[in-house]
Amino acid sequence: MSQYASVNDVLNRVAVEVGFDSSNDPLADTNKIFNQLRFLMNSAAEELIQMHPWTEMQKEHSFTTATGTASYSMPTDFSYMIDQTGWDRTKDMPLGGPLSPQEWQYLKGRDLTNQTIYASFRIKQREVYIYPDNPVPNALSIAFEYMSDKWLQDASSASTFYDEIDAGDDIILFPKIVAVKILKCKWLEARGFDSSKAREDFAVMMFSTLGHDGSASIINIGGSRGFPYMNAIRNTPDTNYGT
Repeated sequence: MSQYASVNDVLNRVAVEVGFDSSNDPLADTNKIFNQLRFLMNSAAEELIQMHPWTEMQKEHSFTTATGTASYSMPTDFSYMIDQTGWDRTKDMPLGGPLSPQEWQYLKGRDLTNQTIYASFRIKQREVYIYPDNPVPNALSIAFEYMSDKWLQDASSASTFYDEIDAGDDIILFPKIVAVKILKCKWLEARGFDSSKAREDFAVMMFSTLGHDGSASIINIGGSRGFPYMNAIRNTPDTNYGT
């Protein structure tokens, strides 16, 4: 059984669970329940994106700075940045920030450009602003990961994605059980029915699914055996470090 399902599969499953017949083509069906389910699924997807950084919708974005350009556009499908993924790959340093408005104005007010040894950032008006900004260091390779707002994959093109339902065979990139449970909640609430049990079911499935979305490290109270990518004892020399 696939973890992911098409729009048609999810809409039909919810329709049957709430007492209606399934349809061969839910998006073209004249029964108003399918039109309502379609729009409710779009709304539910927007909520699910904000609830968790689902691995199927994580992407990487990179750009190179240029002197005289202080801000850089976000990807068109940008929803939010994944915490602590920003890096200045030119200097092999984590990207400082995100700077708050107060921190940004403090740095500009103190004119610390010459004393700043690494790049920091803030996000404003769907753009990334880099500090130092007067001038921005040239040719820094900046990269970070973000959550895409496109939660549907075209069934015939693995590289084409949508942020609203386009066709019945589009693949929903949320786990199937989560999509079904939240859509059922949405329909019951839209119709004024009691949704308390449905909400409980959704919460249980959401909690269970989060633990399987991607992988996790094993917690060992006896000590860590993680990979020492950079460790002063294990893999850095006593002299000439950094050359």
